[in-house]
Amino acid sequence: HIIHASRFGLLESADSGHTWQKVNILTPPQTVTITALAISPKNGKEIYYTTATKLYKSKDGGVSWATSDLPTTRVASVFVVDPNQENVLYLGVVAPKQ
Repeated sequence: HIIHASRFGLLESADSGHTWQKVNILTPPQTVTITALAISPKNGKEIYYTTATKLYKSKDGGVSWATSDLPTTRVASVFVVDPNQENVLYLGVVAPKQ
């Protein structure tokens, strides 16, 4: 199972990239930049993505989403779900370009 973030949103492949399908997300294509993407290692339907100011989380493969503000004014660049403790999330950030 592969998920790819692009300017068109999120795309997923269940066959090692031979075919791709759109994942329904809250942000319309080409309106925001997806800055980081993470998938729970224990539950492939639990998807996270970030934009400049928001965190988006789906527990059902993109059918429904919850949002929250990022806890920083910096831009998220890396987002990881801890492989041993699913409730522990790691967020790497960079200073915004001036």
